[in-house]
Amino acid sequence: MKQRSTKVEPRGPVAAKDWNRWIAARLSDAADLLEQQGANPFRTGAYRRAADTLNSMEEGVRTIVARDGVDGLIELPHIGKSIASAIVEMVQT
Repeated sequence: MKQRSTKVEPRGPVAAKDWNRWIAARLSDAADLLEQQGANPFRTGAYRRAADTLNSMEEGVRTIVARDGVDGLIELPHIGKSIASAIVEMVQT
């Protein structure tokens, strides 16, 4: 039986990189799921590249969302409108 991982979001005064890593991990999870479902490899790759972008950033994704919204995320490498919208949803909920 496969053991489920605990995916608890960062809470309280957490470093920006922790939020970036948490969201990047969720994007990687989505890529894994898409791959298992036989989705288009370009779509799967897009989620992985977006996760890599977030993992490499010094600035917090929550800061970008608060300051610039979806448009600020779309300006980042490898993040398009759909993935940017998903990131905003994760940040806001």
